[in-house]
Amino acid sequence: MATIWLLTILLAPFTLFDVWYFVNGFITWMVAKLQKTIRKKGVLEEVVTYGLVTTTDMSSVVHKNNARYPRKCDFGRFHLWESTGMWDSVVKLGGSMTLGASTIRFRRSLYFLEPFRVRSKARIVNI
Repeated sequence: MATIWLLTILLAPFTLFDVWYFVNGFITWMVAKLQKTIRKKGVLEEVVTYGLVTTTDMSSVVHKNNARYPRKCDFGRFHLWESTGMWDSVVKLGGSMTLGASTIRFRRSLYFLEPFRVRSKARIVNI
C-alpha cells in the first residue's frame, strides 16, 4: 500500500503540470549560464538552441506538432536572454521582459528523434 502512495505522489506532478517543460527550461538556462561564463555573447548576436523531436512533440500525423514550435522558441528566448546578459541587466533595473513579436518559418516536417535547431536574435526597434 505504501508503494502505491509513493508512486501516486511521485507521478502527481506529471499529471497536474508539464514537468518536462520546466526540466527543459532549467537545462536550457544552465547551458546558457555556462556558455556565458566561457564567452558572453553580444546583444545583437544570434544564439542557437538545439532540440530533438520526442514523443510528446508528435501530432496524430506522426510529425512535430505546429503548436510545439513556439514552445521551443521560448527556450531559444531564455537562452538568448541569459547568454547575452540581458536578463541580468533588466532584473537589476527592476524590469521584466516580454515578447513583442515572433516570426516562424516552417521549412519542412520534423519526425521522431530528428534533431533540429532554433536560431534566436534580438532586434532593435525604434519607437
